[in-house]
Amino acid sequence: MRTRPQRIALSRIVNTVITKNVSDASSALSASPLPDVPPSAEEEVNPWVGKTIRIGFSPYLSHVPITLNLEQTAQENDIPVEISQGSQEEIRQMFFNDELDLALVSLTDYFQRPESYISSDVCICSEGLVRSVLLYGRVQQPNQIKTIALYPTSETYVLMTKILMAERFDAHPEFIVLDKTDKWELTNADAVLLVGDRALQQPSRGDRFSFVWDMGQRWTQWTGIPFTYSFWLAKDKALGRYIAPTLSQTRDKGVEQLPSLALQGARRLKIDPEYCHDYLNSKLSFRLGGRQRKGVEIFCRLAKKHLLIDIGAPIPFNNQYRFRRREQELDKIEQTDAE
Repeated sequence: MRTRPQRIALSRIVNTVITKNVSDASSALSASPLPDVPPSAEEEVNPWVGKTIRIGFSPYLSHVPITLNLEQTAQENDIPVEISQGSQEEIRQMFFNDELDLALVSLTDYFQRPESYISSDVCICSEGLVRSVLLYGRVQQPNQIKTIALYPTSETYVLMTKILMAERFDAHPEFIVLDKTDKWELTNADAVLLVGDRALQQPSRGDRFSFVWDMGQRWTQWTGIPFTYSFWLAKDKALGRYIAPTLSQTRDKGVEQLPSLALQGARRLKIDPEYCHDYLNSKLSFRLGGRQRKGVEIFCRLAKKHLLIDIGAPIPFNNQYRFRRREQELDKIEQTDAE
């Protein structure tokens, strides 16, 4: 127990400390402000903030769910944008010519500009039957295909077909580009590749073709994983990260509107509304997840193997995936098709 003199001494010490702290605080308030400290790299303001972002895409049915609300969503996020639409080739060239900052492009376009950045978790992919990538064959067996006709389209579909033909049948057909006014049913090629809205219009096979392949279905049967057709490509990482939330929000709004989008698309393409809704709702997926990334990796590796892309082209993702063929399953499927 402290004596009275000790308590007095302790009280004086406490009062002295409190008085000193109050005095120091007053001095700190009256002193000049501290100099600005530069933010760390993580805290730096993105250089794209406040800039008008030039965005391009094609008005194909498969693109509508992830592009329809883009301008509105960007406005809600205080991001000024300038939208351009055109054919896939026009959008591709505008992006390569630095006329666009962000573009919805196909997988092979990434190889042409490896310094670009795959932005957000938005993509267009299928796992199994897709209905918008169809190969019509005139010959009896796929290994007899020597020529394939197609309308101008993304090189991704050409490479996809080349890989499947080479790996499954050791076949290396020549591709013939049709004029937009040519009737595909009248070509003398051994097969015809129809892509996108043209394939969705359910053209009749007629007597000129002996089989029709859904290439999305064939890819998944062979690899066991999805095929990713398109995604958003930004000119640099800073832009890709800045715009990613807006792209994801736009996709989410579009998916909620699929029934109405299917009705509009069916009217435009003059196809059955239920068929159109099933295509958008069940045959396509718009989220770039782990399985989709594995599909991209496999495509890149096989394209390099067959020298279809520059051997030095980067693989966009770093996940390791062991590729396994499904030869026995495919043989059974092809026997069933033949019967």
